[in-house]
Amino acid sequence: MKRTKQLLVRNLFRALAVFFTVVITIGSLTRIDDNPLSQFELSDKLVHVGAYGVLCMSWLLARFSYRNKPIYPLIMALLVFAYGIVIEVFQHIGTSHRQADWYDLLANLTGILLAMALYNLIFRPKNVN
Repeated sequence: MKRTKQLLVRNLFRALAVFFTVVITIGSLTRIDDNPLSQFELSDKLVHVGAYGVLCMSWLLARFSYRNKPIYPLIMALLVFAYGIVIEVFQHIGTSHRQADWYDLLANLTGILLAMALYNLIFRPKNVN
């Protein structure tokens, strides 16, 4: 029963991670005027920090069973950052209404690092002396 519950939770987190990835991809490549979030007065960089923080955390939690493998969070953070780079490149070469921005990448990295810190704070294995 415990194994079934763990599998269900992990699949839920995987679904959420895929959902957030799709939402960020669509939001990053569509025209800002068409985006309902454009009506809010949030800083673009703050949106990047939050979006990539949530994205990184959702992918970290999607592989919750691997939380004791120290390399996994680092690999996941690098993959999420690489995804952000790919999105910026697509904005530059694939759209006429969006542009790549180094500061967006810095904001993405900030969100990823915050997610990593929170993840490690909550899920870091306790050392037993």
